[in-house]
Amino acid sequence: MIIKTNKDEFLDYLHDAANIRGDSEQLYIPETGTELSQLIRKLYADKTAFTISAKRTGLVGSAVPQGSVLISTEKLNRIKKIDIAEKTISVEAGVLVADIQTALFAEGFFYAPDPTEENSSIGGNIATNASGAKSFKYGATRNHVLELEIILPDGEELHLKRGMCVAEGYNLRLTTSSGQNRNVILPEYPLPYVKNTAGYYVKKNMDAIDLFIGSEGTLGVITAAKLKIIPIAYHNFSAVLFFPKEEDGLEFIKKAVEKTAVSRENNDPRGINPRAIEYFDSNALKYASGDYPNIPSGSGCAVWIEQELSAEDEDILLSEWYSLFLKFKVDVDKIWVATDRTEEKKIAAFRHSLPARVNEYIAKNNFRKIGTDVAVETKDFRKFYFEIKEMTRQTGLDFVTYGHFGDSHIHLNMLPKNEREFEVARANYDAICRLAIKYNGTVSAEHGIGKTKRHLLLGMFGLPNLKKMALLKMSFDPHLLLNPGNIIPPEIFESLS
Repeated sequence: MIIKTNKDEFLDYLHDAANIRGDSEQLYIPETGTELSQLIRKLYADKTAFTISAKRTGLVGSAVPQGSVLISTEKLNRIKKIDIAEKTISVEAGVLVADIQTALFAEGFFYAPDPTEENSSIGGNIATNASGAKSFKYGATRNHVLELEIILPDGEELHLKRGMCVAEGYNLRLTTSSGQNRNVILPEYPLPYVKNTAGYYVKKNMDAIDLFIGSEGTLGVITAAKLKIIPIAYHNFSAVLFFPKEEDGLEFIKKAVEKTAVSRENNDPRGINPRAIEYFDSNALKYASGDYPNIPSGSGCAVWIEQELSAEDEDILLSEWYSLFLKFKVDVDKIWVATDRTEEKKIAAFRHSLPARVNEYIAKNNFRKIGTDVAVETKDFRKFYFEIKEMTRQTGLDFVTYGHFGDSHIHLNMLPKNEREFEVARANYDAICRLAIKYNGTVSAEHGIGKTKRHLLLGMFGLPNLKKMALLKMSFDPHLLLNPGNIIPPEIFESLS
């Protein structure tokens, strides 16, 4: 166990990738799961609040302490087993996603959830139900978790296997490793019909494992997991297309999504079925042009698509895609196309460079990142998109827009230049989130709620449902010691006392 009490030695642990800052007087870094379990048991017995951290790549302050003891799981970083026959990988919570991908690539496999920040830890990814570009085809982290090892707030341990512990209606019975039975009453409330990580995921007859995925570390501490892995395709068709007008790019995405739905419904291996459909507006392209001077000048937007190909279907699928390109007047001479793994990585680096540059700008100017994570239903998406861009233009702020438009999911990042603009950006951010709620969408499609967005949950779920969430949290953590301040506003707990 590494223990640090000199704050100067762990200042980097007191902020996350969005430059959200906190405070703590003590940092613990357990080197084994046993040390972590013993530490949590002692802290809970002493009624000492504690916040769990790993690589601090989050954007909503979940891993940032507000005076509590800080625990980092970074040393729980072993890849325990890759089972090729079973197509699974077993890992400790502190393993980096990048290290998982490297280990799997050597075996001819990959892990499908692909967050922009590959230096995130797998435990943090599970805690936030992280997703990324490939989620258009493969879904978020939840779809790929088969087993979890969890330490409950009081130090009791739980081992969950998917399919082995299922709620009866809204009644969930958990048995800890020591044989204790825990009866949990799950709340009933509606979830939006969009990609969503706002609030606790609950539903009738749910698998217990899904309750902890996306709970942002508020119900238990994830220490290890078994995950699905997927064989690497024969070849990936990866391309960035440039359009003269936004309407052209958005119409292209609409048609690609429609064709994908048909391919999936018919289980057609020769149909258009990309694993990624990503969008970049003209501001984002201009912002990236310093690093990528080969971006065609005057582009109104760009779309990145990526589809896995087999040797048998490659020619047919490429013909399908190029036929679609021509229908939307894409200049095929200006398309960036990856012809091998090296080129694929270059295109992926282009996608990842945009949020990285935004984060660098925010850190350099010592602001908190103001970037949306909203999603709405597809039928409302285009109207919503143009509304929020116009709202932001009217503020006079610089901004860039990109995101997972195949999932109707937008990252609009504002770039304030001074404190006044920062306050304007915060107000506009909240206004955008309120509009997403009005459209029956979500304020958080993949980043979670953490500490910075909890004030928005009231508008999204309503007070009665927030109280239900608070009671669920208290059924696991009656003293509110684990990751205090995450998800639920403190005043909701106060209203229950």
